Order: sequence, then structure tokens, then C-alpha cells
Amino acid sequence: CKQEISLELYKGWNKISSPFETSLPLSAIENNCNLISYKGYKVWRWDPKIEIWTHPSYLKPGEGYYVKADDDCTVKLTGDIFEFDKHQIYKGWNMVSLGNTTLANILGDCDGHLISYKGYKVWRWDPKTKSWVHPTKFELGKAYFIKTDKDCMLSRIEVPVPVGEFS
Repeated sequence: CKQEISLELYKGWNKISSPFETSLPLSAIENNCNLISYKGYKVWRWDPKIEIWTHPSYLKPGEGYYVKADDDCTVKLTGDIFEFDKHQIYKGWNMVSLGNTTLANILGDCDGHLISYKGYKVWRWDPKTKSWVHPTKFELGKAYFIKTDKDCMLSRIEVPVPVGEFS
């Protein structure tokens, strides 16, 4: 079912992602926000597989992106909400978007392989406070850095329903 989401951007750099099950065209954000080019590009995505910055025109669910806004703005979008299932992680730094979940619920076979940097396993740039934060609960439309010591798969953990609970 479709829901309306407000994607808030603040003046300066923002780490965002598609909050939906589908890719979000950059033009949908630019309808409400003026994005600033940096070195000729409005979108920056770290590709950990080939270890270079890329500059797509669509934001894919599960992936994280940097965009730079010239002022605070809000984008109202409607779509089917992104539900995290699984995401391939590559050795080194990865910029991901994990939907509305917690790190403990999606570790998959990356459990034991996330590397702490300065004591934290998750890094997100907070454009409102202009500082790095280290959440364990993730939000739709936001992107996070994590680092791993090997290629692995983040995947949602299915919580078993106790037998007899619903009989």
C-alpha cells in the first residue's frame, strides 16, 4: 500500500536513499530542493565493489547517496515503503540504507565481521547538527556507513513465532 513520506534535507551535505521499494529519480527530489553540484555531480555514491565514487541519476533502495542542498527543504513523496530483506556488503566501507529496522535484526552472515571505527560500527552524517552520529536504529530515506572485514550478506532475521501462541 502506498504511503506519503517526507524526506527532509538540510543545507549542506545529506546522506539519503530511496524510502520506497523502487528507485527514486533524482528529479523527484529536485522538484522541491535545489541540489548543488560538487565537481560537476549532484549525487555521490561510494561503490564498495569497485572502490570508486559513482554518480547515478536514480537512487536505489538499500543504497546510500550523498547530495548537497543549497537550503533546508522537504520533499513529499508517495510510494510503497522499502522493507529491508537483504543486501550484499563488500569488504571495506559500504554506504547503505536499511529501512526501519535495527542493526541486530539484519546482521545475517555479516555478524562478527563489522569493524568498529573509533568505537562505532555505524556512521551517519547528521546534516542538521553537522556532525557524525552512531545509531543502532535505522530510518527510511537515510543512509549509513558500515565497514566489514569480508564480503558478506546483511539479511533480515526472521523471528520465530512460539508454538501454541496463536492457536
